[in-house]
Amino acid sequence: YRALVKANRALPDRAALYLFPFITAWGTAQFDLGKPALETLVLPNGAALPLDISEKTQRQVFSHKVFEAGLSRFLQKTLSEGGVFVDVGSNVGYFALLAAGVVGKSGTVLALEPEKKNFRVLQEAAAQNHLSQIRPIQAAAAEKDGGTMTLHVNPINRGGNSMLPFSAYASGAHTE
Repeated sequence: YRALVKANRALPDRAALYLFPFITAWGTAQFDLGKPALETLVLPNGAALPLDISEKTQRQVFSHKVFEAGLSRFLQKTLSEGGVFVDVGSNVGYFALLAAGVVGKSGTVLALEPEKKNFRVLQEAAAQNHLSQIRPIQAAAAEKDGGTMTLHVNPINRGGNSMLPFSAYASGAHTE
């Protein structure tokens, strides 16, 4: 496993994708054993993002060295020094950390994440990287103020938490 992680870090982004099936198999085995598999991804701006690669989404981010590549490039090109970025459903903070590198110390990143474990990782990542422009907020965003909502925590993928029940995704009921 350590050799896979070392090779993943050393290879160019596209070449690292060839290791994805092996890292997936190992991370899934760790998940099945109930063991976290902690690794760190260094983002283009130098920020270190702690990831648990036993979790599906975090494993994909680690293996691919980027999350949603098109959106990542768009943010890096569109945001500017002193700007404001709102990350709704921040998860462990990939986009918040990426945006913080662009908006700089004079900018602001509001990172909303309702789930406890993800929020804790987000807070720790912001603190460990000395990114005071990130303001983690443990809350969900909604169309209307007031009332209560239920966070549906995905038991096998903390990157798949939602305010919608999982059955709504499967049936397509979430579309209007």
